[in-house]
Amino acid sequence: MATDPTLQRESARRAAAWPLAGRARRSLATILLGALALLVLAVLGWWTYGGVKASIESARADFLRAALDAKVAALKVEGAGAARRADFAVPALADEPDAAIDAYAFDANGLLRSAVRHRDTIAAAGLDHWGARGVVLRDPGRDLTAAPVAPEDLADQPLTRLVEQAVIARSAADPRARRGVLLAPYRNYVGEEVIGAWQWLPAQDLGVAVEVPAAAAYAPMRYLAIAVQVIFAMLLIAVAIVVGASVSFAELRREERQLGQYRLEAKIEEGGMATVHRAVHALLKRPTAIKILKPHLATEELIARFEREVTLASRLQHPATVEIFDYGRTRSGTFYYAMEFIDGLTLAQIVERHGALAVPRVAHVLKQVCESLREAHGKGLVHRDVKPQNIMLCERGGESDVVKVLDWGLIKDVHAAEGEDITRFARVLGTPLYMPPERVRDPSQADPLVDIYGLGAVAYLLLTGKRLFEAPNDFDLQRLVVEVDAARVARVAAQPIPPALDELVARCLAKDRAARPQSVDEMIEVLVALLRAQPWTQEDAARWWRERGNARQPATRAEVKAPPPKEAPTDGAQQRPDPHHPRREPAAAGGPAPAPPRERARTTP
Repeated sequence: MATDPTLQRESARRAAAWPLAGRARRSLATILLGALALLVLAVLGWWTYGGVKASIESARADFLRAALDAKVAALKVEGAGAARRADFAVPALADEPDAAIDAYAFDANGLLRSAVRHRDTIAAAGLDHWGARGVVLRDPGRDLTAAPVAPEDLADQPLTRLVEQAVIARSAADPRARRGVLLAPYRNYVGEEVIGAWQWLPAQDLGVAVEVPAAAAYAPMRYLAIAVQVIFAMLLIAVAIVVGASVSFAELRREERQLGQYRLEAKIEEGGMATVHRAVHALLKRPTAIKILKPHLATEELIARFEREVTLASRLQHPATVEIFDYGRTRSGTFYYAMEFIDGLTLAQIVERHGALAVPRVAHVLKQVCESLREAHGKGLVHRDVKPQNIMLCERGGESDVVKVLDWGLIKDVHAAEGEDITRFARVLGTPLYMPPERVRDPSQADPLVDIYGLGAVAYLLLTGKRLFEAPNDFDLQRLVVEVDAARVARVAAQPIPPALDELVARCLAKDRAARPQSVDEMIEVLVALLRAQPWTQEDAARWWRERGNARQPATRAEVKAPPPKEAPTDGAQQRPDPHHPRREPAAAGGPAPAPPRERARTTP
């Protein structure tokens, strides 16, 4: 059905713009959350500062009231017998042990009536005799200790705030209105910033004031303000870092979900070197499998080898070989490549769930695997990790039991110049059960005979439903691979095994490399002959997938457990045991085999 080109372009534009729009929304949301957090921190900081400031001001007010009460008491005692005269003076108020406190008396005209702490400053400024009858307590408008002022320049200046409030309250009837505290800094009679307390004494018709420098009184406030500013600045920096990290993390998460044109949907598998994700091409909507190299292994050397291996595997075009579409790196340096997504079951899963396969089906499967490897071997490439977990059966193009050879992570070009490669990881990534003896001794060993041995071990599992060897640990398993000959398939299998197939598997598993088939073509020749005698048709395969292939797991690899003995599988016609090949349990070297443990998975996704 034809599609409007305009709609196609619009769909492509929206698909390309979607990641950017999502990124913009996430970044904006992160910034808004950061701003909100900063606002909340600012409010909390201001509230804390205000609470501490109120507490300090309350403490200073109590101090000033106490000091004022002491001075008032002293004034009343000394002036109790004195008449109310204009030249009344209280010299005792000047004898103040705490030099920071200034206590003095003044009359209704604002004239100073006692000694003061700043008498030297007053004398130096020439203000000790200005005014009609003495020093008038006016606000000089500036600090006299820094810049003296002429007396005539102060004639129009107002009284200090404290003296002005006290004189105004002189006529108040309520005694509580005739005293007060000024906690907001103001200038005193020499221009110094102070806070103070005052009280008007009707009996003497005098006001009494107590003042302390605001800088000394509010020194803790200054330190608190500095501390709050520093903390707020640190919080601002922290929020900025968090916002920046969140944006960077969101970008990394976006890269994790969007690799080039591929949108990741779910993780399928995780192995030693990489993870495999199910993905969809953003424009083609084609299901894809994405293999991502783990960041902590992504050294430049390993990435170079990994890229080389992807390049080698991408040269293979046989239908039975998994197809590689694309590869690249994200902006953060994560290496990945895209390959076809296969919805099927591995041979390991099939044997684990359903037991051994019928002979015709085994021949059908092995023939396709051999054809895939024939192309690789013809180009000088060796798989080096042939095992049931890396061979998948699926339905493709209307056909059933289509083979896909997976996981070419250990592929090697035997014609390339010899050099260090990821073979140093081979013991960890390879599975000893499917390694030939020479590769157990030397993991770097690579030629077609390595893959042929692996095919023999796979055939053994498919025909018998049993592992080639059983051992409690890898060390003993490797010893068996190197030293012990495997039992013949015909002696172990519950179904009759054609002599040609029994001989072929035995040759593949030979310790002597010269005794093995020297190419997969020899194997294909035997398998083709078997299929002529016992064909495995598409009808047989389709029936199996209809009846048993529903519980498939896309592109995953289950480890193989040794299944219990089963009767011959029902793939096709039921077969009876051949009396010439009675079933026997395989003998282990040196006596009965120990209880078989489950094989630990060693896979490279």
